[in-house]
Amino acid sequence: MLVLSYPHIEKSDNQPARLQRLPRIRVAQIVMDYLAYGWSVDEMCCQHFT
Repeated sequence: MLVLSYPHIEKSDNQPARLQRLPRIRVAQIVMDYLAYGWSVDEMCCQHFT
């Protein structure tokens, strides 16, 4: 069985996955923005981390 580890993402029981460094940002929000807007990694950083 393959177990993946993402050290920059936190996931607690009954809570959405969040970025460890910026817990107000949920991983689902990043995925939805990518799917809706097609933002590049650089654009995601500009939109979420500034």
